[in-house]
Parts: sequence; C-alpha cells; structure tokens
Amino acid sequence: MRLYVANCTQQNMVVFYRTEFDREGNQIDQRGKLPRQQGIPPGRQEVVGGDLQKDSIDAIIGQLEVYGLVAEKDVASLAKTAPMIFNVDQPVKPRSIELARETNKMILFAQGRDRRERAAVIVNDLVQNQISADMAARGSEQPAGQTDPLEVEFEQLDQSELGESRIEEGYRVDPKAAAPRGAKAAGKGRRHN
Repeated sequence: MRLYVANCTQQNMVVFYRTEFDREGNQIDQRGKLPRQQGIPPGRQEVVGGDLQKDSIDAIIGQLEVYGLVAEKDVASLAKTAPMIFNVDQPVKPRSIELARETNKMILFAQGRDRRERAAVIVNDLVQNQISADMAARGSEQPAGQTDPLEVEFEQLDQSELGESRIEEGYRVDPKAAAPRGAKAAGKGRRHN
C-alpha cells in the first residue's frame, strides 16, 4: 500500500513521521531512532514511507492529522485550513489539491481581515487610554464620548513575486459602535466602520 500526501500550501513542506511496523506487519522498536522525513513542494504530492502495511499507513496518518492532514474525500467540505491532504493507493487528484489551496487561501484571507479589524480596535483603545492618561497628568479632563474616531490604515509595501494584490485598507473606529467579534477579549474595543 502507498500513502500519497499532497502539500496544499504555498511553501515547501517537510513532513516528519515514524513507521511503526515493517513490511511484514511486525512492530518496530522506535526507541533512539530519528523520525523519517519527506519533502513536498507546494502544490505537489509525494509517496510518504514507500510500500507500507495498513497499520503503518494508519500510524502515519494519525501522526500527521495533528498538523492538518485531511483525507481527499473530505476536501469538498473543508471548514478550516488543510495544509496537507492524502489518499491511499491512488494519487491525490490535482483538482482536490487546487480546491484545498483555494479554500485555504479564502480562510486565511478572512482570518487576516478579522485580525486587522481587531488590531484597529485595540490600537484605538490604547491611543484613547494614553490620551486620557496624558490629559489627566496635565490636570485637564477630556469629556467622555467626545473623542473623534481614530482612523488606522494598513498598507503592504512590498508586492510579492507571485503578483498577489496589495493590502490597502483603512479602518475608522467609532467609539459608539459595538465591538467586533473577538475584540472584547483583547481589550475594550469598538467597532470599525
């Protein structure tokens, strides 16, 4: 049996694994032995471990699932990133690799946007708190709720060699708006417009 593992990221990947059984199905003593490793270029797949028994394949899958390994049959229903997908005895279909890469890209883009929104709220709170502290130290008070919204801009200065679009977005933090999802855990935030 063969285990095909595809790299669905945009980076070179090296997977580390242990084979717990030999070709005859006998358990191998792993004490003192270094794990095996297999390099997989982005968007490509490799046979991991060579010809293996089912027990060894199951063991390797269990080891790599912790790092996001997903069965090819589950790619269509992905709700989280899947850096690697696998198939047993058949190569992973190129369409499945591309679907997983596109899903990963969309999920990571959405996570990045959420992080930037929360960062804008947190920076706003830090600045407002510092302004209040500075004014209190000078003996003057800032009227509650009378602050202007803070505008925060993010710009990616370097465009990648792959021609990816630049991140050019700004946030206006309104002190009267509700906090975005997850912002209250990081600080007492406000929603952006």
